[in-house]
Amino acid sequence: MADERYAPPQAQVRDVAHERTLAQRPRQIVMAAAAIALSWLLDLPAAYGMHSVGAQAGLLVVAEAVSLVVLGLMCMALLRGRGWIRHLYALVTLGLLAFSLSAAPEPVLPGYVEAATWASTLCALAALPLLYFGPGARWYRELREA
Repeated sequence: MADERYAPPQAQVRDVAHERTLAQRPRQIVMAAAAIALSWLLDLPAAYGMHSVGAQAGLLVVAEAVSLVVLGLMCMALLRGRGWIRHLYALVTLGLLAFSLSAAPEPVLPGYVEAATWASTLCALAALPLLYFGPGARWYRELREA
């Protein structure tokens, strides 16, 4: 057996304070990620309703699949403490809200589609204060400073 007295040290070098802060994720961050996921789920009936009105089915399926992947990646990044992603999420959400309010009037949609659309929008907007105020904002600040 080889003499291990001259072997390099086996200690793992890592930032323990950062890992501890990351592990102590506030409940508000988890709630924000859940609200983002719920907003996507509530958007599914709206996509189905748009299909029943006459929108192209293939385009809707691709749009929903892309939004699922993007929102999933955003949620994972938010839960991992990536502070820049909350700014990107805020820009995208507020930009889509402004676009939908300024767009041309849509055809008359069934009531469940309107309700699902409004509920989805409210869930997407409800995530923003959870990310920017209180323990959520302090957590991101601590991660940035650690």
